[in-house]
Amino acid sequence: MYKAITIIFVTCFLLYLPFSRIPDAFDSVKADGIGVNMLDSATHSQKVFIQYTTNDKKVFNFDPSYLFLKYGVGEKVTVIYEESQPKKAAVAHVWGYWVRWQEILSCIVIYFLLFQLSLTMVKNPAPESVKEQEEYNNRPYKKRSKYGSNTF
Repeated sequence: MYKAITIIFVTCFLLYLPFSRIPDAFDSVKADGIGVNMLDSATHSQKVFIQYTTNDKKVFNFDPSYLFLKYGVGEKVTVIYEESQPKKAAVAHVWGYWVRWQEILSCIVIYFLLFQLSLTMVKNPAPESVKEQEEYNNRPYKKRSKYGSNTF
């Protein structure tokens, strides 16, 4: 039961990943981006932003900050953006685009709950199931020949 829960969970998560990214991994456009130092309007301090140019020759900036991931000034990265909405952009990086800490945390919680559910199902069987199992275990043992009825 535990193996089945694990296999189902991992399969569902791997199918969820490619179709849940924003910007979409399949329909997006890739561009080269570079880290630039700019004034952050929220904190009024200098911060590294990623600047990229779209196919229309328009320049956009976005904040690439992510947990355990920092970019430096002048660092070159690959940017993924939606052509219809170029402001929706992300750095094409495994950590931060494909794998996010919120999803990892929720996956751990969901897996723990599924695991507890499977434990509950196995540890507390229905009385009919217990009776059926006892009857199966107490059945008379019938010795069979090694090769069945097929002897040469």
